[in-house]
Amino acid sequence: MTNSNPTVLIATQYVSSSQTTYYTSPASTTTIIDELIVSNFSGGGVTLVLNIVPNAGSAGSSNKFYSATVANNGVVIVCGYANNAVWPPIFLGPGDFISAIAGSGSSIAIHAGGRQIT
Repeated sequence: MTNSNPTVLIATQYVSSSQTTYYTSPASTTTIIDELIVSNFSGGGVTLVLNIVPNAGSAGSSNKFYSATVANNGVVIVCGYANNAVWPPIFLGPGDFISAIAGSGSSIAIHAGGRQIT
């Protein structure tokens, strides 16, 4: 049976100042990230790097898909269907994961929603 109900993939949380995995697509599952949003709650711009890492890989420059300074009190729709999204929805294969690092901890919040197809 195929299941593709919308679900929260990354519950809203702060991005760490050390490289951290925030979501891993389960075994035998294709994940569609319909929307990934980041928000900066600090008083100044904060650098953010997001990686889409293949199964059994490591986060690095070869799989970086977003790198920018998020303005203070700024919101960025990194991927999604909105006209102002940086990227369209993203597909992850089994074991692929999203990793991120912020220039300052407890400054940038991340949230993602999508579907898991089994």
